[in-house]
Amino acid sequence: MKTSIELTRVSGEGTFAAKLTRDRKRPGMFFFAAHGFVACLSQDQAIAMANHLADLLEDA
Repeated sequence: MKTSIELTRVSGEGTFAAKLTRDRKRPGMFFFAAHGFVACLSQDQAIAMANHLADLLEDA
């Protein structure tokens, strides 16, 4: 199973980069990082964020 998802989107408005990583020390927890912002997410929140990142890719 993958431990992280990375997204980089470049557009006329600039570059957006995000990374969603599984916390190996705390099962069921994930870290989300984008533009200097870091959050610790539950598994449900991480799934929602991954779906949102997929939507961003489709809109690109």
